Amino acid sequence: MIKVALQSIRRPVSWMVVACLAILVFALAACGGDGGSTTSSSSGSASNASSNNVSSGNASSSGPVATVNIKEKKGSSGADVYMCDPTTLSVKKGDTVAFTNMSDEKQDFDQGDAEKAGVDFVMDLNQSTKATFKNAGTFTIKSEKGAVITVAVS
Repeated sequence: MIKVALQSIRRPVSWMVVACLAILVFALAACGGDGGSTTSSSSGSASNASSNNVSSGNASSSGPVATVNIKEKKGSSGADVYMCDPTTLSVKKGDTVAFTNMSDEKQDFDQGDAEKAGVDFVMDLNQSTKATFKNAGTFTIKSEKGAVITVAVS
């Protein structure tokens, strides 16, 4: 009688242990590292990429050739002024550049020569994305908030 009672208790306990271990494995896998990617958005970064030339993953096997930080400061009138650091960049056709939004506003780079350069991307606060420059030329690309970068693609 006692054996039957113990067996009836062991079976559900065993399944609960297996279920808890499975949940733990999935939770740890979800919290795992990002494989060295510079994407840091908690929302789906890929959904923010508006062009085939921009991605939130590694666009080239060698990684980005440069990183551009979008920063902000207070202008003389007290208004926010957004800028790219660096303001000019020279890359080769097919090179990938990482962009990091360090400002307190969403940055949408779709103005100036963005269409000619073949790039169009949006970055939320503290988000990074990558753009691959597939068209040769010199392009002045602007965000809707006023950040500007000139990219020479050879």
